[in-house]
Amino acid sequence: MDDTSATIGGLLARMDRVEKELDELKKGQNEILAILNQAQGGWKLVVYVGSSAVAAIGIAAVAFKTFWGHQ
Repeated sequence: MDDTSATIGGLLARMDRVEKELDELKKGQNEILAILNQAQGGWKLVVYVGSSAVAAIGIAAVAFKTFWGHQ
C-alpha cells in the first residue's frame, strides 16, 4: 500500500502543476484576445494601404511601359 500511496501522491502533485500551467495559459490567451480586440480594424487599414500601394505601382509600371518602353 505504501508504494501505491506514493504513486498517487506523485500523480496528484503532477496534476496540481498541470492545472497551474493551464491557468497560466488561459491568462496568456485572455491577454492575446484583449490585444486583438483593441486592434479591431487596424489590420484592415494596413491591408488597404498595402494593396493600394501595389495597385499604384502596377498602374505606374503599365504606364511607363506603354509611353516610354521599347517596342
